[in-house]
Amino acid sequence: MAAIGRRLASLSVIVAMWGAHAAFAQASYPCVNDAPDPYQRGTSFAPLPDGRAWGSTAGVSVGPDGTIWAYDRCGANSCAGSPLDPVIAFAPDGKVIRHFGGGLFQMPHGLTVDDAGNIWVTCEPEEPILPGVIDVLGADFIMFASDYPHWDGEWPESTKHLRTRGDISEEAREKIGGLNAQRFYALN
Repeated sequence: MAAIGRRLASLSVIVAMWGAHAAFAQASYPCVNDAPDPYQRGTSFAPLPDGRAWGSTAGVSVGPDGTIWAYDRCGANSCAGSPLDPVIAFAPDGKVIRHFGGGLFQMPHGLTVDDAGNIWVTCEPEEPILPGVIDVLGADFIMFASDYPHWDGEWPESTKHLRTRGDISEEAREKIGGLNAQRFYALN
């Protein structure tokens, strides 16, 4: 009985190796996209205000009027303690049109613009400055975000951070926690 088990195991290894060999032996096909590449690698499309360097970019979206909106994490991976404006609007040619949000965000996770031109920013539920952001922007255009499935994501506990915050109203928690996303994605 043990000899049969060893033979089956050996056969399994041989079959697995043959399958791997077959995968590496697949035919190569030429690229069918022979269109010219209009982009230049290594160049920056849009210089930031004050000549600062791009940091982690949490979102880029094009508005209905062609304005390119970007969220730069203040030249780093976080805007914590930075006075820099992280939300920047660019003309299609890359020139800065306007920028705002200095001191309002710490670690946003995304930015998009809807068909009506509204700018939406996603944030972590434990953002310490979330009440100030709500005071300035209102709770209607902020949505819950999570790092799930990142290795350090806290799902499903991450929703608890938002639901138990005492420094923002229940109405704001409901909007940020789901109602805004429901409205944004037209999930009625």
